[in-house]
Amino acid sequence: MIAFITGANRGIGLYQTKYFLADGDTVIATYRHEAEASELFALRKEYEGRCHIIQGDITLDDDVERFKIFAEEFVPAIDILVNNAGIDIEQDNPGIEEVTIDLLEQVFAVNTLGTVRVCKALIPLVRKSLLPTRGLIANTTSGIGTMSATVTMTRYGYMMSKASINMLTRVMAFEYAESGPTVVAWSPGWVQTRLGTSAATYTLNEGGRRNVTTLKSITRDQSGKLIDVSGEEWSF
Repeated sequence: MIAFITGANRGIGLYQTKYFLADGDTVIATYRHEAEASELFALRKEYEGRCHIIQGDITLDDDVERFKIFAEEFVPAIDILVNNAGIDIEQDNPGIEEVTIDLLEQVFAVNTLGTVRVCKALIPLVRKSLLPTRGLIANTTSGIGTMSATVTMTRYGYMMSKASINMLTRVMAFEYAESGPTVVAWSPGWVQTRLGTSAATYTLNEGGRRNVTTLKSITRDQSGKLIDVSGEEWSF
């Protein structure tokens, strides 16, 4: 199996990479800052020939185009595309009068438009997958971005950007209903990352293992669904 994972230098993206590689799969992983990617470089050395890494920013057209060219050099197709890269910079829960338009634009540029940019570039490779899913695109979302969930905080940019990811997923699933790929909104669970904090449910190893196992279990008939790390389908 061939996976492509954005934002893989730390957190759940790094541990998704680790467990795909541990399963014998090939991974193409992206990172932004070399200074924060030492573990990813170590994985490339450990799994030489199966772990390919590339630096780039998903908010930049030229960088994402390089992702496509880079992937085409190493793999014939992408079986699973995990749009993991994202930011959450509103930990202090600003009110609507305090949150700035600049902050909202920054969050949407990464979480929403960055995901769209990666999908547009890599869908041709995903559609070459020979798996029954016809290729899987997992757009990372969050439970706090669902319209059905009780609102308990005011992280406007993050919450709205993840709600938009859910709609992006539904529309893409509609567009590709006949020919594929399979497209899901993917909730990786509350994991003990820098954003998830030490209070989270899963350690990084537990989260990484569960993420990879569940991603591999997703079926074609789940396209357009919101799926969490346990495999459960959530309401949007």
